[in-house]
Amino acid sequence: MNHVTQVKVALKRWLLDTLPLKLVEADGAAADGVTTPPPYEIHTTEKADLGGLPSIEFVVLESTPQVNSYAQVYRHRMAVGYTVGGDDEERTTIVGERYMWALRRVARDTQLDPPQAPGGSPIDTGVEQYTPLAQRPGGVETPFVKGGYLEMFVTTVE
Repeated sequence: MNHVTQVKVALKRWLLDTLPLKLVEADGAAADGVTTPPPYEIHTTEKADLGGLPSIEFVVLESTPQVNSYAQVYRHRMAVGYTVGGDDEERTTIVGERYMWALRRVARDTQLDPPQAPGGSPIDTGVEQYTPLAQRPGGVETPFVKGGYLEMFVTTVE
């Protein structure tokens, strides 16, 4: 199995365990009555057609070999994208912003263990990008969608 694939599987398990707690933390800190639902689906690959919302996808953007005489060390640039939906524009936007906050917190608090990363490599975060609020064609229950992604950098040894 490719090590970047192992990283995505490990991150999926980690998000399933920790993301719902971070979302509850975000809701409590805001104290505005908005409840952020946990992810319905977490995919380790890109999906052309997302099933239920909210949904998360891991996408590897590039893998760059690092200079090392003893092992094949790679620096992977990944995007963790999310898509949320709802029937109210403001609430959908708020939920999307909370997903970004929670994903950032989980990424910065995560230390990957070998064999996914050498010596318990931390995850570095980069660009955060939000999509504009859009109408979902045929979306009766969730007519509005919003998404975004958090860029992450992970080091592995092949």
